[in-house]
Amino acid sequence: MAMMIAAFHPERFSAASAWVGISDLEAWYNFHAKLTEKDHYARMTEACCGGPPGLSAEVDLQYLSRSPIHFLQHAADLPLDFNAGITDGKTGSVPIQHTLNAFNVIALARQTPEITPEEIQQLWMNGHLVSPHRTDQAADDSYGRQIHLRRSSGPSRVTLFEGGHEGLAHPACEWLGQQQRETRVKGSD
Repeated sequence: MAMMIAAFHPERFSAASAWVGISDLEAWYNFHAKLTEKDHYARMTEACCGGPPGLSAEVDLQYLSRSPIHFLQHAADLPLDFNAGITDGKTGSVPIQHTLNAFNVIALARQTPEITPEEIQQLWMNGHLVSPHRTDQAADDSYGRQIHLRRSSGPSRVTLFEGGHEGLAHPACEWLGQQQRETRVKGSD
């Protein structure tokens, strides 16, 4: 939800911090529907969207309109903090690709380097990078955990930390507390 409100109303916020969020509802559905028997997440998503992806144009529109991956480029100037535990999707319900792909939308919109498909695959399969950047190995005491990836694009950043499907209040609040940006409500100019 943090990604959606940031994408649709970036002018109203100084910053947003998103933890283990679903950025692409169709990809998340497919991840949970690939099991021999659809799990409860796939069944709940079908119930919310009117069926599985591909059933009809109306159903596909539901998946698209509920997925921040299609709208985040509108928040390219808003400081965004994307976070995920390295084992989420294996020990939790949201694969790390959702966080990394969301960050890549911002990087693409800002014309800064994206996390490569090869890097995403290495992180998913092995939990670490073959050739990490200097920033990927930087310590961050606010997390109190190992950082596996840390990249930035303008005022936004993405962090993969040692953990699973969880949010860490201290680093989120610390980062948000450092952000300053004038906000406005549409129509008040």
